[in-house]
Amino acid sequence: MVSDSAPLDSSFEYSGPGSFKMQFSSYACNTGMWALNIRTTNSNYQARLASMSGVMYGHSSVRFAAITDGTSNTAAFAEHGHSLLDPSIRNYYQWWSSGYYTDNMFDSYWPLNAQKSAVRGLFSNGDYEEYLPIFVSSFHPGGANMAFVDGSVRFIKETIDTWRNDPGTGDPPGVTWDSSQSTYVVGPGAKVGVFQALTTRAKGEVVSADQY
Repeated sequence: MVSDSAPLDSSFEYSGPGSFKMQFSSYACNTGMWALNIRTTNSNYQARLASMSGVMYGHSSVRFAAITDGTSNTAAFAEHGHSLLDPSIRNYYQWWSSGYYTDNMFDSYWPLNAQKSAVRGLFSNGDYEEYLPIFVSSFHPGGANMAFVDGSVRFIKETIDTWRNDPGTGDPPGVTWDSSQSTYVVGPGAKVGVFQALTTRAKGEVVSADQY
């Protein structure tokens, strides 16, 4: 699944004495329709944990029986092209050894290869920096590889049906941020696309192979 042209290792200077070499990942696990930094010390920890729709995320304990959408219709891993990140932030994200959500997790909140989509202008804004490492991306023409829970690997096209993120805010219509619980909420007017459906484990979507 490797599609990244960057070297496997890179120097990184951290705040302590000395330096070290870090290697970076070229694929990530499926955290669902959004990625959150979930910590047990959060007052809304349980609500944030319950809002996660993927199969692997912070403090997850998802079993096969919980993947009711089917293992052949639920993503496990997908590519992220590390050297697509701006050189100024490249050494800070997608560390192979980290389980942090900006290192080895992906979500479907953003479109596949979002750096080429209608929302690409947002990523020059420092406020959106942490979203750059999270979306599915690759150097393959027209899409990226995705591994499913059943072990199959399929090429997902950039043209896959997906919700339409607002180019000004990045938010999909009908999806809102619940500040009281510090998580996202999919409202009744939201359009959940095929891309999002592939990242949920138990939302009841029916997806056929000819849809992607």
